[in-house]
Amino acid sequence: MRPPIAEIVLDRPADGNTFTPELLSELAAAAVRLATEANVRAVVVRGSGKNFCFGANIDMFLEEPADRRPALLRDLVTRFHVAITRLARLELPVLGVAHGMVVGGGLALLGACDVVLAAESTRFRMGWSGIGITMDGGATWTLPRIIGARRTLELISTNRIFTAAEAERWGLVNWLAPEADLEKRTAEIARTLAAGPTRALGLCKRLVIGGGSQSFETHLEDEAVALVEAVGTADADEGLRAFRERRPPRFSGR
Repeated sequence: MRPPIAEIVLDRPADGNTFTPELLSELAAAAVRLATEANVRAVVVRGSGKNFCFGANIDMFLEEPADRRPALLRDLVTRFHVAITRLARLELPVLGVAHGMVVGGGLALLGACDVVLAAESTRFRMGWSGIGITMDGGATWTLPRIIGARRTLELISTNRIFTAAEAERWGLVNWLAPEADLEKRTAEIARTLAAGPTRALGLCKRLVIGGGSQSFETHLEDEAVALVEAVGTADADEGLRAFRERRPPRFSGR
């Protein structure tokens, strides 16, 4: 953690950064900690090694008798959903950085990020249907909202590999960068996110995530409440002064 930017790194490179119970518990704990770090204003989620993330560790299930697999999977998916929820609810900008191969739960993890940067060489695959199981990590909620229900169903049904260029065209990825420039571009975007009005961005994120689950009238009231809260912040005061003085604002995240 180097305030104002914190990194969450999936660090099982020899195994494609696959999910284990321990890794998912650590991911959830990291999100909880970052929610209370006053000096952190943006979060980067990335994977170490050659790939971003292959999703769950399939070998873990193959090593167990068939009748034990449902309980093992239930434990893993519960941990994953706790981690995904805490990450998605962070009232900070979250940048996902994809490279190499992204499969299954790795896609779900990117879906929980606010914005995504990918190396031009990145490849993606749903993965779940390829081993005869259904999706998790909120992927059936986030992906249809990002790329559309029909595209999501196509990728589930065919389980085909798709490219970073396709992912950008569909809106799953915001920016592409040559692999050699990925680290530099990550730092640039993270700095931009961290320089924003953190509390206002967090309130906007809450509104965007919650917007589809309530009536239009209720959402309008939530917008009004958030706006009143935001205008009382130091960043709003700075933004208004900067506008009047015709200069760029210098937000503090407060």
